[in-house]
Amino acid sequence: MPLGAAWYRLFPTDAPGYGFVAATIPELTIGVHEKARGLGVGGALLQVLLRAASEQGRPALSLSVDRKNPALRLYERYGFRDAGISQPHESSVTLIATCEPDTQTQH
Repeated sequence: MPLGAAWYRLFPTDAPGYGFVAATIPELTIGVHEKARGLGVGGALLQVLLRAASEQGRPALSLSVDRKNPALRLYERYGFRDAGISQPHESSVTLIATCEPDTQTQH
């Protein structure tokens, strides 16, 4: 049984994703099987993708998450911060994390 999946991809300005920040910032997508949540799978996936993005010279990764989703705290532990483009009344918030070597160890 797969425990989860994660990837990032670039979106053009004229066809942005939900967590779009800029055409040069890849947007992260992650999902962890319900039975595997809380076991470190999400953190491991984030760590690998942040490292890969850094090695590829990506300046940052972005994502969108529901403000009530418990995964929000996971993202914050790995350096994701409010990108400042979501409105406080919106149910989701767009986050961004810089892809520097120290971002992989903030868990």
